Amino acid sequence: MTGITRHASSLKAALYSSTAIGLLAVSPMAMAQAQEAGGLPAVSALNAKIAIAGGVAHHDDIDTNGVNLNNNQLGAFNSAGTDGLAMVLASLTAPVHDAFGVQLDIAGGVLDDDFIGGIGGHFFWRDPSTGLLGITGAYGVNEQEAFESVFLSNPPYTVESELDRQKIWRLAAEGELYQERFTLHGVAGYQWGENILEGAFARGGIRYYATKNFMVGFGAGASEEIGGFGTAEVEFLASGNVSVFADMRTEFDNYFQGTAGIRIYFGPSDTLIAKHRQDDPTSNAAYDAVAAMQSTMKLTDVACCFTGETPILMADGTTKAISDVRVGDLVIGQGGQVNRVMEIETPCLGERKLYAFNEGAPFVTAEHPFMTRTGWKSIDPEATFAETGHFRVASLAAGDEVIVLTKVAARAMPMVSGEPAALMETAIETAHLALAKIEAHEDDAARTVYNLRLNGNHTYFANSFLVHNK
Repeated sequence: MTGITRHASSLKAALYSSTAIGLLAVSPMAMAQAQEAGGLPAVSALNAKIAIAGGVAHHDDIDTNGVNLNNNQLGAFNSAGTDGLAMVLASLTAPVHDAFGVQLDIAGGVLDDDFIGGIGGHFFWRDPSTGLLGITGAYGVNEQEAFESVFLSNPPYTVESELDRQKIWRLAAEGELYQERFTLHGVAGYQWGENILEGAFARGGIRYYATKNFMVGFGAGASEEIGGFGTAEVEFLASGNVSVFADMRTEFDNYFQGTAGIRIYFGPSDTLIAKHRQDDPTSNAAYDAVAAMQSTMKLTDVACCFTGETPILMADGTTKAISDVRVGDLVIGQGGQVNRVMEIETPCLGERKLYAFNEGAPFVTAEHPFMTRTGWKSIDPEATFAETGHFRVASLAAGDEVIVLTKVAARAMPMVSGEPAALMETAIETAHLALAKIEAHEDDAARTVYNLRLNGNHTYFANSFLVHNK
């Protein structure tokens, strides 16, 4: 249904649960014992680091309609591509008390000539011999436009869809547990923003210091937006304050991001493991927020659609099958407003299902919003939001009351002088219809389905139901 990877709720649940357990591994009792033992302070001294990195972000072909694009000639979604990525990352860490510290993170750069960046911070307790517990927050923005979608059929046609900007806010708990040469780390929290899916996220992993100056790490994460992803990292302190590093994160489908660069440390610690455990926490919250957005730069079901025979109410009071509607035609929308058809989307149905109401014929996909007595709703609200990046609706189910046409009347509009005119005015009456049943039906993946893009208030009547073009 949606192109966003949703690899199994059990995987996400396991990641969220294991990360939460890891964050509680350093207990309040352990904190008290460490403080009583008079261990090292949370932050050795005011310190900073700056990194310059470059790399790539690659997206595979994404089929918005469930058809394998590499093996199927039904359509194509031109999303594959590799973009250059350049970033500058900086952190400033300061002690607050022997047991507490704060850190400010900044990230900024370009992805395919468009700005990406953010700011974040940490407040944490740490015992360098035991571990870290803290809270972290971040804000990120991505100015890059999403991918142009190109559908091929007979006859050829093109549909362009884009997400103009992504913004993300994150708030989370974080933790690290130190076991000799191993560091267990995790973050779990909540994210929201623009053109992303709101919800929980979690990331965790393990780092191993083969020497005091050479570290390798692996991990995994999940969010409502991405579904699941894996991570890998390596860092080598080549001199007293300069290291070389590389990191990678990949979604289980469709996405890969890899960067490498140099990092300069400004602090008293002389080894890499000491810098990570006595100076700044290793995570740059701003970069993590930006990376979370980069993993989602793909569109899902580009067009939520109707079958070709679905009747559409035109401005003159007549109906026309949606397959016969043309750009420039006028349709009637909410409140009787006349809206102009600006674009017509005609993708293949693919593996999506068609739905029927009250024993009627199947005519619509699950993402399309319908106006009800209590507001806009769709059969799959998550897919509606994933497609649009901004339109949130409630769940449409049996028992809801949808708005339907009950009467359409067209009459000539009189001129000011009282003389009749050729122009026609269409008056409509609507009522609420209770949905007793919503049924899903399989259909031919090659079937062409349709959606109208309008101006005005972006609504129209399809099969007598008031719907939104998003």
